[in-house]
Amino acid sequence: MSETTQNDGPLTSEEAKLLQASWEILAEDKKTNGVKLFIKLFSRYPESKEMFKMFHNVPLEDLDYNGETTKANRRMVAHGMSVMYALESYVDSLDDSDCLVELVRKTARFHLDRNIGAKQFMWLIPVIHELIDDVTEGRDIADIDAIKKAWEKILTVVAELVASEASDPRV
Repeated sequence: MSETTQNDGPLTSEEAKLLQASWEILAEDKKTNGVKLFIKLFSRYPESKEMFKMFHNVPLEDLDYNGETTKANRRMVAHGMSVMYALESYVDSLDDSDCLVELVRKTARFHLDRNIGAKQFMWLIPVIHELIDDVTEGRDIADIDAIKKAWEKILTVVAELVASEASDPRV
């Protein structure tokens, strides 16, 4: 992966700025938004819920988070937070492509062990688009489409790296 903030890389410097600015909004409430991301994922791709043994028999409404952690949702809240911090590490590393690649490879290896590959990572694109719509509703945000395109680009790079890790015989 070439330098992420150059025009010859996967992201332009403007796209990197859009990711960083949109991350500030997404990170305002990591618990809620992390859970929302998974609720949206499970709603859009019901088969994804089956990939999570700890969630697959729990109704979506019991996994939801409204500011209170319950016995039913505590693992969902924790996993949502974990994913939000992973996304934050990607956004924080946009100016250091070597670090970004290694962060994604680490994520890929963890998920490949659970049979979660590039296809499932691509599912995050429409999910993050919906989440962006939710968190920006009522705000005066210009270029929502450009923000979504930037997220699509970075998540596509993530999926490509996951695919690369899956085909690496060392994995």
